[in-house]
Amino acid sequence: DVHLASAIEMAFWDVMGKATNQPLYRLLGGAVRKTIELAACMGIRPYDEAKVIARQYVEMGFTTLKTKAGRRAEEDLEMVRGIRDGVGDRLKLRIDPNQGYAPEVAFPLARDLEKYDLEYFEQPMPQAMIGESARLRRHTKTPIGINESVTTPEVVLQILTLHAADVVLPDTYQCG
Repeated sequence: DVHLASAIEMAFWDVMGKATNQPLYRLLGGAVRKTIELAACMGIRPYDEAKVIARQYVEMGFTTLKTKAGRRAEEDLEMVRGIRDGVGDRLKLRIDPNQGYAPEVAFPLARDLEKYDLEYFEQPMPQAMIGESARLRRHTKTPIGINESVTTPEVVLQILTLHAADVVLPDTYQCG
């Protein structure tokens, strides 16, 4: 089980850090930058709320917003429109349907999202649909991110070989 192997690997890194009194970033080779950018995260919100919340995040100093999505394409479009109407391009924007759409919904939605200049549209379809993700990527200007599909080196190689994503987003709990 990939999740079990990842949990064991993370536990070993934790034990090594404690045994050597070293933070994880040092065990992994050291810091590569002095600061990191944090993304704000927002649940699915209607147009007016999305507009207000996006403004609040900009006022707080965030430069990136990730939203959940995936119940209905129309709802996602209204939320994105609210964010853009509220803050323009002052926030990089990512939306994540968490595998919520079949291809017949994801394809037109990705095209409708083009005018909103997303940083990426994350895992719009089920994780096994890597071939469909590659086809979607060829048929839209909206960048595609793959997350839940990123489980093993073999799957990552398939994603890269098929050019199925603009962004590959591994989760440590899933793939170590």
